[in-house]
Amino acid sequence: MKRISIAICVILTASMVSAFQQVNYPPELEALFTIVDTAVGKQVLTPVDEIASSIDNSLAYDQFVQDHGQWRFYVDTRSGWLGFMDGQGVPFIPGDGLGNDLTMSDLAPFSPGPVTEVTSSILEAKARFFIETWQNLFKIDTDDLVLDQDATFQATENLWYVRFVYMPHGVPVENAFFVLRISHGNVIQFGQEGICPVKISPTPNLTQDEAWSTVKNYLAGSPELVKAEGRLNFICQPAEHWDRTMIGTGYSHMLVWDFNFMIEGYPQLFRAWVDAHTGKVVFFRDETKYGHIDGGIYPVHNQQTEEVKPFPYANYGAGQYTDLAGYFAGTSGTSTLAGQYVTISDECGAISLASDAEGNINFGTSTGIDCDTPGFGGAGNTHASRSCFYHVNLIKEKARNYQPANSWLQTSLTSNVNIDQTCNAFWDGSTINFYRSGGGCNNTGELAGVFLHEWAHGLDQNDGNGSAPDDGSGETYGDWTATLQLHNSCVGETFLLGTPCGYGNPCSTCDGVREIDYAQYVTPTPATVTNSQTSGLYGCPTGYSSGPCGLECHCESVLATQALWDLAVRDLPTQGLNSPTCWQLSDRLWYVSRGTEGSTYQCNMDPTTNGCNTGSLYNLYRAVDDVDGNLSNGTPHAASIFAALNRHEIGCGTAAAAQNQNSSECPSLGSPTLYGAANSNFTELSWSSVTGATAYVLYRNELSCDAGFTEIYNGTNLSYTDNYAVNEVTYYYRVMATSNAGDCFSQMSNCITLTPDEELYVELISFDASRGKKSVVLNWVTAVEIDVLGFELYRQIKNDDGSFGVMSKVNDTLIPSRGTAASGASYEFSDYHKFMPGKTYRFTLRSIELSTISLDLATTDISFKGTPKQ
Repeated sequence: MKRISIAICVILTASMVSAFQQVNYPPELEALFTIVDTAVGKQVLTPVDEIASSIDNSLAYDQFVQDHGQWRFYVDTRSGWLGFMDGQGVPFIPGDGLGNDLTMSDLAPFSPGPVTEVTSSILEAKARFFIETWQNLFKIDTDDLVLDQDATFQATENLWYVRFVYMPHGVPVENAFFVLRISHGNVIQFGQEGICPVKISPTPNLTQDEAWSTVKNYLAGSPELVKAEGRLNFICQPAEHWDRTMIGTGYSHMLVWDFNFMIEGYPQLFRAWVDAHTGKVVFFRDETKYGHIDGGIYPVHNQQTEEVKPFPYANYGAGQYTDLAGYFAGTSGTSTLAGQYVTISDECGAISLASDAEGNINFGTSTGIDCDTPGFGGAGNTHASRSCFYHVNLIKEKARNYQPANSWLQTSLTSNVNIDQTCNAFWDGSTINFYRSGGGCNNTGELAGVFLHEWAHGLDQNDGNGSAPDDGSGETYGDWTATLQLHNSCVGETFLLGTPCGYGNPCSTCDGVREIDYAQYVTPTPATVTNSQTSGLYGCPTGYSSGPCGLECHCESVLATQALWDLAVRDLPTQGLNSPTCWQLSDRLWYVSRGTEGSTYQCNMDPTTNGCNTGSLYNLYRAVDDVDGNLSNGTPHAASIFAALNRHEIGCGTAAAAQNQNSSECPSLGSPTLYGAANSNFTELSWSSVTGATAYVLYRNELSCDAGFTEIYNGTNLSYTDNYAVNEVTYYYRVMATSNAGDCFSQMSNCITLTPDEELYVELISFDASRGKKSVVLNWVTAVEIDVLGFELYRQIKNDDGSFGVMSKVNDTLIPSRGTAASGASYEFSDYHKFMPGKTYRFTLRSIELSTISLDLATTDISFKGTPKQ
């Protein structure tokens, strides 16, 4: 859905990124990607009343109020210049606004001929006159402003925008602009970003050709570069070591030669900046604007409503594929879902869909089952094709994080869907295969739990040591891999279309192929080999495919899979770990241990079982969990691992044994607090620092806060821009602090839910905290509010180690929104909390939208003098 965006800024510290980067580059090229920190989104806006004594034009602000009534002014203390102002309105063009009695004839001085309508040239002339009249207020030389024709327009019947780009000395400053917003004929807002005096020479020290040679040398070894014309730009940067008391010194500039170019063999458009004074390459990345491929998929099974999701790594031409977010270079292509990592073959027919005029390939949604389609995209554009393509791509992406050198994960896997048979699915050694509905069974290609299970058989065969030595261990491989992605104990939910599953002991509610939570059976007894031999409880038969104890493989696999479920939901929580951390640790233990596994446990034909064999879950998990190269003293989670496995008689040793004790080798790491903001086609994430942490790992998924997460960042930064987020798709994020090269980690953070949108909800001008008589007074100002219910405030106290504690809600009831799409509002709230001397407090402002989305907009800190009370 395309919408006109009014607001472009959601969070004060947001950085704007205009394009998505391709991920399929040779390492030697990807290593050259670099960006430079720019001042975009880094204004520090302060009410003029607070700094009037520190600026040289405070009288101009007073005079404006005398002339034009009640206005609010916010100075960008980095530049010392006016950043934003709004007020009751100044008559500007004819309209029905307050005090507006202008007629077309009043615009005659701003037009070379008779005035019959408001034009962009009239708006430009009137705006320049106004700025020059109030030169002491704006401080901008109008000779440095060039009208942005594309961004000067009538948005609605009563709303106009006038936008100038900033070009001092005739050289544009990247992303710098001045804007007026006119409502009902009255100008109600003035604002600028990136505008401040440029104090460096606009004359380059090297020519454009010399700069281009620098780019070619930087990319030496790459295929031939095809240059487009370069241009000179100023880049505004935040000054280093600046604080807000140093008014007017918060920016610096760099003059660059800006090149857009192609590299032979790549469809992308690349961009590079060369410092025009020093000759250094300071910026290089993929700058392409992309088309998009997406379609409707079932999140878990076909009793749900389809959700439109981006299709990663889908083909749009011969040997050309989308990125992780479903974007592709250019705006023209045709997809057959023969992707880079997954190829769909649908027995219902062929798949083919061309892009529309805007470059979108949307496979759509449909009703029905099996061969039903949306009516376009070919007879093979079915639920199964779309859902299988989406889910298998994401599970392969997750697996590549853990096994980047696995060549099988780099190739395209064929998925055959809608096979004209019923009640089964299989891996045949090279492809995964799914049947249509019928015979009391659902379509297995429309059930995420089934096709994730079958894909896992492929990983089992190709994880480095061949398939599991017994079929029971292989079925555990399939079930648990699917469960880690969905967190659903009912594997293949709805496969039996309402009939409870179970081997002798019926499942309470699960109508999938298996239930792996023993508490969800009519007789809630943990599966053991003894119970599995008992007719009427699990009643496992013998069969041609068997587990370690010779019982039918699917039935016997439940022993180990139940143990793994127990570890995640019963035993790890006893160590004080929250559920997301338990699941993420389970992910790590599972995927990192792949490639060296054998049978999940061993069985004596008494029958008795244990997990003492080399390839057992018990031994593999403890090896992965070890942090000091010494298993004799246990591991951080050894007691939990033993308890879960031993409950199902597949542990080793006793609970009292030293190797089955939890060790304390890992330092205690506090859990970071995650903040985020949704923008148009990207999200911004940031998190609090944690004492003792050496890195942070950021995770994302597209299903829910309770589904499996995939790592998208691992490093030392405290922020990340997710450029693979798509408008109108909801993303879920958590972050974890780590140390000891990732072996030790904190609890997973809070979950942030973000939905990028072309139409952003809040444009925030400022958020500040100040000391009141008996309180902290919180003030914030918005420029635009769209579909906002209101605001919430949260308080944290700074700990002695520098981290911030748990967030406590400040306001008892929602602070209602008063702003609109045409104008924002100002807010004040007093917090009468008993603040401690010598402590620092952090306040977070959060908006609550009609769509139930909550966004953390900004934070501000305030410190109290004195000695902390003991």
